[in-house]
Amino acid sequence: MIFKRLAIQFISIRLLRGCGEIMGAFQVANPSDRRGIKLGISGAGKRVGGNLATAIFNIASNQKYPFYFDPVSVYTQTGNGARKLKSRFFPQATVFEGHEGYEQMLTPSWRGGQWLEAVIIASPNQAHEYQTRTAIEAGGIDSIRGIYVDKPIALIDTGVELVSDTIRDNRFIGAIVAGLPFRLDPTIQGLRKMLANGALEIGEVLSVSHTCKLNLVPKGEEGGNWKLGLGMGGPISMFGIHAQDMQIELMGEFG
Repeated sequence: MIFKRLAIQFISIRLLRGCGEIMGAFQVANPSDRRGIKLGISGAGKRVGGNLATAIFNIASNQKYPFYFDPVSVYTQTGNGARKLKSRFFPQATVFEGHEGYEQMLTPSWRGGQWLEAVIIASPNQAHEYQTRTAIEAGGIDSIRGIYVDKPIALIDTGVELVSDTIRDNRFIGAIVAGLPFRLDPTIQGLRKMLANGALEIGEVLSVSHTCKLNLVPKGEEGGNWKLGLGMGGPISMFGIHAQDMQIELMGEFG
């Protein structure tokens, strides 16, 4: 079952890779006029309150970018997490909650006629497929053009196929990015370039072995325990997928 989940995430990468590059997903601003991109956020966990919030602030404070993100809407099921996120990071955001709150967040009439241009989906895993499809369906020429969805995009293979069908059926022309950022690490990208231009002079590559050790156990206990269960699928699904994706990024240079 764990390996099937890994395969599902690999399939999602392959299906969505052609939809756009990581940064290209949200670079919709006029380069001659730095402006805010209307952003909706679903979820208020550690990912949103940590890395993603930091990235939003870093982009906003860096004048070299012709745009910045303007988080105008935040959704969580109960609304509690959304209100905390609003109070800590995004005071300008409107909070949406309840069973219809996500759809309302995507509807201009609920936000004074303003369209969202980008959506971050960092909600519980079981909501990713539905929320991704709903955002795609809300996309249009004057609407959502960028969707960032944390892994996994869907829990089962048929869910990934439905996302792909929704892209095709709605003729979605924006970009969808899966949350696999480790491949963008400078070390990985540097090694990728060295492999591409032959700088390593290693000759013909017949096979690649990838070793990864992750210490997830509390201090004082034996380290390197990959059996510690962290969410659905355990560490293989939570962290192993990143190790595999980095290898895919590197092996892509070998065709």
